[in-house]
Amino acid sequence: MIRFALVTDVHICDREDPYEGVVRKLCHRALPLLSDFVAFCNGQDLTFAAQLGDFIEDIPGLVESDRTHFESGMQVLSGLRAPLLSVIGNHEQVNLSVDEICSLAGLETPFYRRTFRNSARDSARDGDNEDCILDVLVLFSTSSEHTDIHISAEQMQWLEAELRHCSEYTIVLVHHPLDEQSLVGNIWFEKYPHYCFVEERVALRKILKESGKVKAVFGGHVHQTSVSRIDGIYYVTIQSLVERTKYDAASSTWALLELQKEQLVMRLYGAESNEFVLSF
Repeated sequence: MIRFALVTDVHICDREDPYEGVVRKLCHRALPLLSDFVAFCNGQDLTFAAQLGDFIEDIPGLVESDRTHFESGMQVLSGLRAPLLSVIGNHEQVNLSVDEICSLAGLETPFYRRTFRNSARDSARDGDNEDCILDVLVLFSTSSEHTDIHISAEQMQWLEAELRHCSEYTIVLVHHPLDEQSLVGNIWFEKYPHYCFVEERVALRKILKESGKVKAVFGGHVHQTSVSRIDGIYYVTIQSLVERTKYDAASSTWALLELQKEQLVMRLYGAESNEFVLSF
């Protein structure tokens, strides 16, 4: 069995600005909650962990502040025992160049592929008689003005080529959503859907569908948990770690996933605790 954990929209910052009169991102809780996430992961015998973007809350014009906040978060994540995958979000891109973000996150390129295999010993321990190979494709959705959300033609060509070499168990990680989920009641995006979705999402979904290999796409950005299925592929977004709840606490949300032969089981922790079975 392959087991992995996801966290998104950590929004590390030392300043909290109100949105429509209310402070909605409890950024002062970001680093303590990220430490809690690391401790949780280290108790789960994970194959890998990933943060899905908007790792920091940008402060317009303050490049050094953004850099410091990113470094502080990466220092916390350095305590993970499992390999870390990082996705680039839009808030990172406001003040920092893509090259600098990659350097801070320890990435060679902003989009990439990783392959994970559970060992025969792990399979026996989990009661499974078969090895499992999981390919993870990490996409990079560009957005520095928050409305200009794109995945380049070059990256889409790369995606098609990589999928030809992927296993039958492949997932995609990307910050901005590729589905058509409802934004009704979403304080951030109901009025501004053009701030939300990747513009090339229809073409991207076609590529993923035609590969016949992609089981699920995971992301953040929307500050809500959503699970939809399009053409047999699950599209999942996860609530922000620091989104303010109706009880004036941070959501403290992250996800633990277990890949089994016929399904992915996703358990959400925090204020939105829940379990989803994504059957293939």
